[in-house]
Amino acid sequence: MRFNIRSCTSLLLTLSFVFMSISGIVLYIVPPGRVANWTNWTFVGLTKAQWAEIHTIFSLMFMIAGIIHVVYNWNVLIAYLKDRIRKSFRLKTELVAAVGISLICWFGSVYHIPPFGTIMDIGESVKLSWEDAADEAPVPHTELKTLREVADELGMQPDRVVLKLQHFGIEDVELDDTLADIAQKNGTSPSEVYKFIQQRGVGIKEAH
Repeated sequence: MRFNIRSCTSLLLTLSFVFMSISGIVLYIVPPGRVANWTNWTFVGLTKAQWAEIHTIFSLMFMIAGIIHVVYNWNVLIAYLKDRIRKSFRLKTELVAAVGISLICWFGSVYHIPPFGTIMDIGESVKLSWEDAADEAPVPHTELKTLREVADELGMQPDRVVLKLQHFGIEDVELDDTLADIAQKNGTSPSEVYKFIQQRGVGIKEAH
């Protein structure tokens, strides 16, 4: 069976558009990075970073497939445009309308003019609704701090912090691991690891 690159390109355009749209909607409502990374936020099993990567890759695929589609249909496209221009001036009107709408969207987005600004405000409101004071990191990007750094900041002996985490079932712990690394290895979130570190009354005496 002969491979039809035009058909393949058309299917790629369709599929990339679908995945690009889905990932774009997800990224529109995801919590801010400080919350998503700290709580290990996921949607249908995928993290914010994974959704962002999917969106980027399929956007690139859409662009490449679009270029290939134009190249392989160049003669047909040019013939169609020439025919439309020769028969009527309607295409000019459509072109002006398309350019005008695009410019309105551009300036509306740049200068945050309603309804474009309103759309972004709604998305921001949804993102902020994920936040819970109980899940906020003590300082931004605490998940990137090593266990040794966190222990020092809390006035605790690093070795005893390791023992405390092991008490709560957190294994494979190294002092130079970040909270994010520890959480990933144990299938939990950096916020949970941090809560375990702060727990008292587990038979381990902290040094202050």
